[in-house]
Amino acid sequence: SDKLKRGRHTTRHAEIFKLGFGGYAVDTPGFSSFELEGIDEYSLKSYYPEIVKYDDGCKFLDCLHYKEPGCVIKEAVNSDLISRVRYNNYIKLLEQIKESKPY
Repeated sequence: SDKLKRGRHTTRHAEIFKLGFGGYAVDTPGFSSFELEGIDEYSLKSYYPEIVKYDDGCKFLDCLHYKEPGCVIKEAVNSDLISRVRYNNYIKLLEQIKESKPY
């Protein structure tokens, strides 16, 4: 639109797309941005089943799978047990959550 300087919204229904590397994407009408409100850095991993699968193996109970040494999730990524693309997306979201914290 001229007003928002963005593309025109043409989606009229919700559509789910299965992604080849695992997971799904949803195209929904009316959404032009993605908010992480209500998700903290410790609950984010619960939205990644492949991280939850290996999470109990971490030696740190509060491991964010970010910069902790010897993290089993990072080892699983390096061993191709977890998609590097998905892990990198997790890290980007984690950083957004950390940056948005007021303290």
